[in-house]
Amino acid sequence: FFNFFEQLIDNLKSANSLFFSGVPLNDIYWFRSKLLVNKKDKNTLNMPLSEYLEFDKRPKLANFVLKIISTWIGGNGDTKTGDFLLLFNYKNLTKEKVYTKTNTTSITLNGPISDSLIQPWYDFLKQKGVIFHFNEGVKKLNISNGKALSAISEKENVIEADAFILAIPPKQVIDMFPRIGERLSVNYIKSHGFQFHFKEIPDLFVDKTIGIIADSAWGLSYKLYHTKKYANKEFSNDVKLTISVTATKTEKEKGSLYNKPLIECTLKEVEEEILFQMGIKENMHKDIMYGNLNIGVGAKYLEYTDFNIEKYRNWYHGPLIRENDNGKFFWAFENELINPDYNNRVGINSASCDNVFISGEWINDENQVWTVPSTIERCMENAAICSKVVDNYLIEA
Repeated sequence: FFNFFEQLIDNLKSANSLFFSGVPLNDIYWFRSKLLVNKKDKNTLNMPLSEYLEFDKRPKLANFVLKIISTWIGGNGDTKTGDFLLLFNYKNLTKEKVYTKTNTTSITLNGPISDSLIQPWYDFLKQKGVIFHFNEGVKKLNISNGKALSAISEKENVIEADAFILAIPPKQVIDMFPRIGERLSVNYIKSHGFQFHFKEIPDLFVDKTIGIIADSAWGLSYKLYHTKKYANKEFSNDVKLTISVTATKTEKEKGSLYNKPLIECTLKEVEEEILFQMGIKENMHKDIMYGNLNIGVGAKYLEYTDFNIEKYRNWYHGPLIRENDNGKFFWAFENELINPDYNNRVGINSASCDNVFISGEWINDENQVWTVPSTIERCMENAAICSKVVDNYLIEA
């Protein structure tokens, strides 16, 4: 929480950013007046952001806001107004204003999600006796009288349980429950993370920790680690800084250096393009980088072969890329961000089956407090709420 003086300075900085982005003064004043809404005003909180902030009448304000939220949370004009207000007001949340503070906000992870959250979570569950069936999705549920009796995996394994939670992408859920498609309204964003290691800290990032680069063509955000220890891994003594970068615009927006979308660039071009968009020119990074760009888990730059095409057939494939030596490659992405918009009406109990529940980043629940898309806090709270719903069902059953 900020005291009055800190809040005043913060407001001035925000107004300054708007002004230097070309937003007219009257729109700046109007925008500041629109940042607080009574939390009981559900109609306003549930409307699309483009309507609430009058994007059609205020194009320069719209351009500024869209640059910020598309980079920050993969948002757009259909983002729910309440989610936007929650994001922009999180520094001074009080009961008298928009929302109350939750115990899941402002989580800081020491490394990529795969290393610092998913792997420890897997190890913990395995110790508890949880059985995992990797690389075999759910093909169907055997349902009788409004209740699921078992799940059938893609490898024809039969999994019996008292309750089933589908924490999977909507397309797979709709295959089992087609009517959910009528309630679904989401945006798919092929966002992905990369890591750089440096032997010296670039001058631009000496005092930085986390931030977004609003003017970056690929919607870059970053987090810096100023120690050798990164996700419980010790790198070489030569490494003084690790920069974890996320690109939220990979398919259409052309980069500033090579004038191509990320998904059409070679691996080397992606490395150079990201560094360029971060303001780290070649003469700055040539001698201080340790190794090359690392691709985060869930994406691969692959040679274009029949074997790879078949092995990664369930991943999203980018276009064919030709290297200078005429080698053929392509980008493959395993997953994507799935952001619910203002019109999404899928909830935990939308399967209309007594013991089948839905969880994940793309569903909405009236008990959620932190609803901002593309945030770990939202996923954690959603999972906690779903767990309580399932517990209550099992107790009653």
